[in-house]
Amino acid sequence: MIGLALLLASSASADLPTLRSPSSAEVEAARVTVRQFSALGNIPWTMALLPRQSRPITDYKTVVIDGAPALQVTADRSYGALMTQLSPQAQPRSIRWEWRLEAITRPIDLTTRAGDDNPVKVCVAFDWPDAAVPFWERQALGIAKAVTGEPLPGATLCYTWGQQEAKGIPIDSPYTRRVRVIPLRNAQDAQGRWWTEERNLEQDLRRAFGDELPASAPMPRATIVFVSADMDNTDGKSRGYFRNFVLSAAAPSPAKQP
Repeated sequence: MIGLALLLASSASADLPTLRSPSSAEVEAARVTVRQFSALGNIPWTMALLPRQSRPITDYKTVVIDGAPALQVTADRSYGALMTQLSPQAQPRSIRWEWRLEAITRPIDLTTRAGDDNPVKVCVAFDWPDAAVPFWERQALGIAKAVTGEPLPGATLCYTWGQQEAKGIPIDSPYTRRVRVIPLRNAQDAQGRWWTEERNLEQDLRRAFGDELPASAPMPRATIVFVSADMDNTDGKSRGYFRNFVLSAAAPSPAKQP
């Protein structure tokens, strides 16, 4: 789990985040379980924060909205993620969830570090073959592993709600190419209503990391699932919701894949 946070923040070792001992309030937030807002079972989430984090911590809590439980995610100039590890036996082919963006106060830009904020985001990390990682990025992974003593995911695929970015088109993270982002919604999509997403993980992974994952290569193992919101780069605020979060061994219908 440390490795995912490392890669999501930066590839420069001076900026690498890690897990730290949480406060009592953070422990309470991390008690949110997948069982409360998804069908994954009683698997606890772990909170990941930046070292020496001076920014506020993104707030997570379960609420009842429209008569059903949901995960409310509130970011206020903040950073913080909830992550859960997947067992080798639980290998999904598709991921489905509903999300709702209620409010966002600042425009974002997923292509720049200054604008790279995410009012709602879902990520999956994969056990990536070392040989597929370009040399200099592989060196950065090695440095990060030496710093943390933890194995690091070589590839992370994220789905997010952007601003003006084209929907469905993968974007390299401005921090590291080990994270590639697919905007599924943007400013043209109505806030305050539920949107349903269903994604074919292998199809999206091969499209986003096609330069490293040839068609003949086997599908890498999914290792971590991550939900978050952060508004620490733009100093903005956002509030969103997740519900009906499901990983499935079955691929989604092509009709549901934009």
